[in-house]
Order: sequence, then structure tokens, then C-alpha cells
Amino acid sequence: MREEAMIALQSLLTTALVGNFGFATAAQIDRRFKLWTEVDIQPALFIVQKAEDVRLQDRQPPVITMHLDLVLYIKSPADQITSSASVYNPILDALFIALNSTLAGELQTLSGTVYQCKIEGKIETDEGTQGDQGFVIIPLTIILLP
Repeated sequence: MREEAMIALQSLLTTALVGNFGFATAAQIDRRFKLWTEVDIQPALFIVQKAEDVRLQDRQPPVITMHLDLVLYIKSPADQITSSASVYNPILDALFIALNSTLAGELQTLSGTVYQCKIEGKIETDEGTQGDQGFVIIPLTIILLP
């Protein structure tokens, strides 16, 4: 259940990003979190599994909700004029398209491996207060199938 969901998520993100926005290879999308000082090629996206909620209902299978963060590292262009936001905004748009359905009532099921996968919550951004290094933390919720 859980591992199938994580594999499907990584596959979806790879399909959405590789070949676009500076993502040249699937190696730039990883489940092994690293600090930006340890990342050679940016942009880079890390899938961080944080927590789970389990709700039990009488005579029903448990409802398991996984909470993840997508951590995006980007470098600002060297021109000192272009902001980090101009680099990460198109990536955020692509992630929204891939993870949140644009059709009313349609859910992202990661190819049928989960009930629903969606971006949900406050997105944290840093537009370069760390010099040319920017990052975005995107909260993701996955509700597993019973």
C-alpha cells in the first residue's frame, strides 16, 4: 500500500518535471532527503514522508492518511535581477497540474494506488534570503485505499 503509493508518486513527479524547468534527469527527484549544500544539481525535488494519521471506525477498514512534504531546491539565476520565485513558480504550477485535478469531482489516485493524493496546506517559500539559494516546501496529503 504505502510503498506502491510512494513509487507511483515519484513516477508521476518524474513524468511531470523531467525534461522541463531544468530537471534533466530523474535523479533530481529523490526520496532520500538532502540539505541543499549536499545537492550538486538544482533544481532538485525531495519527497519526504513525515507522518500518518489512522482513523478507526467500527467494523470498517482503517482510513490511513499519509502526510508528506515535497522539498524543492532552486538556485536563482546569476544575473542578480531574476528572482527565485520566477524559477519556482512554473515548477509549482506544473506540480499543481499533476497533483490536483482540474476537473470538478475528479481525484488524483496515482494510477489507482490510492484514494486521493493532493497538495493541501500552507506552502512555505524562501525567495532567496539564503543568498542565491531558494527553496519551497509543499505539503502533500495521500489518503490510502482501505
